[in-house]
This record gives sequence, C-alpha cells and structure tokens, in this order.
Amino acid sequence: MFKLITSLFFILFLVACGSQQQMVSGIEENSQLILRGDNLIGLKIRVGSSFSMIIDKDDLTPYRSGILGARDSENERLQAVTLKVDQGQQQVVVSQAGVVFHSKSMYFGAGQTREVKIQQ
Repeated sequence: MFKLITSLFFILFLVACGSQQQMVSGIEENSQLILRGDNLIGLKIRVGSSFSMIIDKDDLTPYRSGILGARDSENERLQAVTLKVDQGQQQVVVSQAGVVFHSKSMYFGAGQTREVKIQQ
C-alpha cells in the first residue's frame, strides 16, 4: 500500500512539473501615427470609429534629434503628436471648429509608423 501511494505521489509530482510553460517576450509591434504642424493645440483628431481626442499642450511630443545629432530644421520648428493606433484600415480626420484639415483613409501595418503634416 505504501508503494502504491508513493508511486502515485511521484507520478503526480512529475506530471505537475512537466507541464508546458508559456512565456512570451519580445518587441511589441505598435502601429503609430505622427501628426506634425505649426500649431496642433486645439485640433480634434479622430482615428477610426473608436478613438477621438482634442490635442492639449501636455499631449505634444518633444523633438528628438536623429542619428548622431543630425539636424532636421523643418521638423524642429513643428509641433508633433505621436499616437498608438490599431492595425488595419483607419479613417484619420483632423479638424477644428468644423473645418477639416485632413481626412484620409490610411492603412497601418504591424509596427508601421505613418506621418501626416497638417497645413492650416
């Protein structure tokens, strides 16, 4: 009887320890939309049917220099907002007080970053 209980305990222990472990690690492939313009504060952004926001000063993304500090004077003077968006076909609309500055259907792939310059 003791051998049977010990054998069952040993078998259960081996089965429990031998289960398959699943752990996922790696790089997230977020799709992003970067909006650039002279004055983005107060503009309303709508991406698809699920995301809408009005840009505030706290939402602006600070400019970061490129490789080895390479200058890009055109982008340095512009305000920028970086948004994470869902993958797939999305309708991107940028407006303010009923005036539409940008309205376009855009496709966002996995890890893809798209940039839109807003002319006011």
